[in-house]
Amino acid sequence: MKDKSLLVLLNIGLLLVMFSRATSGMMANALILNGAALAVICGVMYWRQAKQKHTKKTDK
Repeated sequence: MKDKSLLVLLNIGLLLVMFSRATSGMMANALILNGAALAVICGVMYWRQAKQKHTKKTDK
């Protein structure tokens, strides 16, 4: 995945968590869990790609 698409998905996950504060009940719990999972997964993937790019640049 490209860096920009990972950042977009990361922001969507964070927006889901923020939006869940406006809802209540089971839907809020589902939004928090889905948003947090999406944000964490995309954040880790973005970090790993950035780390790989950095190591490729320093190895040359």
